[in-house]
Amino acid sequence: MKIIKTLIGLSTLSLLTMLSLNTAHAKLTFCVFDLVGTQGDVYALMKDYQLASKQWGANIELKAYTDERVLTEDFKAGKCDGASITGMRGRQFNSFTGSID
Repeated sequence: MKIIKTLIGLSTLSLLTMLSLNTAHAKLTFCVFDLVGTQGDVYALMKDYQLASKQWGANIELKAYTDERVLTEDFKAGKCDGASITGMRGRQFNSFTGSID
């Protein structure tokens, strides 16, 4: 449960950051780490965010990853506009992830 809360927190922060950059009408790719892929709980939660983001004027496409290392490399390469990852991998992008975990 702690991991899910962490993922939601990081995802929300990333999503709000993306929206504040005035890219509301552009298609944004949000990469989601879930061990089960598109059938997992984390991915299902992010689908709720995707739906809510439409009310904010955002057009978000979710991309599921079952390997967090691959997601992290894609995020670094700019293939993802936002990412839902665990605190361990997220530490390289946000030094406060340990306090969220």
